[in-house]
Amino acid sequence: MRLRERGLSVALLLVAVVVDICVQDNGPSLQRPGRIGAGPRGRCPAMDMMMGVCGDVMRTAERLLTENENASVGTKEVAMGWDFYFGSKAKALGVPRQRDHVMRGGHPEQVIRYSRIYKAGNDFIRDQMNTFAKTREGVSSIASYTEVGNSSKTGKIAFTFVREPTDRLLSAYMELEFRTRKRKGKRGKHNAEVPFEREPEGSTARVARFLYDVLTLKVGNLFEPYHIWSQANVVWSKRMTYVGKVELMDAGLASLNDLIAGLSPPISDFRFANNRTFGSHKSSEHPAPKLRLGSLLRQEPEWQKAVCGFYLLDYAYFDYPLPVVCISRYDNLRRDMREVLISDPRCKL
Repeated sequence: MRLRERGLSVALLLVAVVVDICVQDNGPSLQRPGRIGAGPRGRCPAMDMMMGVCGDVMRTAERLLTENENASVGTKEVAMGWDFYFGSKAKALGVPRQRDHVMRGGHPEQVIRYSRIYKAGNDFIRDQMNTFAKTREGVSSIASYTEVGNSSKTGKIAFTFVREPTDRLLSAYMELEFRTRKRKGKRGKHNAEVPFEREPEGSTARVARFLYDVLTLKVGNLFEPYHIWSQANVVWSKRMTYVGKVELMDAGLASLNDLIAGLSPPISDFRFANNRTFGSHKSSEHPAPKLRLGSLLRQEPEWQKAVCGFYLLDYAYFDYPLPVVCISRYDNLRRDMREVLISDPRCKL
C-alpha cells in the first residue's frame, strides 16, 4: 500500500513539473525539450534561463496595453508563443522557410554562405554578393532555403551579422509600417491584417499595439516574423565561421575578407566593401514610425524593460550592454546567462 501511495505521489509530482512551464516572473523554469539551443550533450541551460522571463514579458505587455494591474497570461499561451519565438514550432505554424544566401565559384571549396538576419545589414550584404556574381563568369549568388530551426550544410565560410536588439526592433517597425502602406487593399494569405494596423496611423495607440503584438507573439505569420525574431535563434541553429556586428561593420568586413582571402582557391577577386550604395531600403525614406516607437520607449520605461526581456538572449549571446533603464531588472541575469553560454559545454557559443 505504501509503495502504491509513493508511486502515486511521484506521478503527481511529475505532472506538476510538466504543467509548470514558464510561468514564473523571474528565475529559471522548465521548458519542454526542443532542438533549438541543444548542444552535443543536451539542452543549453541558458535557454531555460531565458524561458524564466517569458511570462514576465508577456504579462507586462498585457498590463501596459490594458492598464490592468492584475493582467494574466495562460501557461499554454506562453509556452506556445515562445515555442514559436525560438523557431521550434515554426513549420507547424505555417511560417515560411528561412533564407540563406550562397555564393559559389567553380570549385567545391569556393562556397560562402550568408545566414540572413533581417534588419541587421541583410540587404547590404546580399546586394554585394549578387552584384559581384553578375560580373564574374562561373560565380553564382542565389537564395538557399532551409527550414527554420534546422541545421544546414554550411559553406567553407558561413557567416552573419547581428545588431543591437532594441535598435533592430526600431528599424523593423519602420519597415513593417512601410510594408503595411504598400500592401493596402491587397489582402490574401500573407497580407492579412495585423492587429496593430487597426489603430489610427501615426497614433501612440498604434505603436503600443505593435509592441504588444510583438511581445505577446500574436503576430503569427501575418507579417514576416524574421524582422522581430531572436537573432540568437539564427546563429544557434547553424555552424558559423564568423559573426560580426553591424555597429562595427568596418572591422567585421575586414575580418570576413581575411577569411575569404584564405579560400583555396579564392573566388576571383571578391571582397566585401563598406559601400553604402548597397542595401538601401525604401522604408528609410519614411522614418516617422521609428521615431514614434523610440519616443514611446523613452517616455514609458516599462515598455523598454519588456523589450529588454524579450531580447535578453540576444543581449547575452552577442554581449550587448542593456539600455540603462533595463539594468536593474535584467543585467544580473544577462551576465549569468552570458557566463553559462561561455562555460557550459552544452551551449554553442
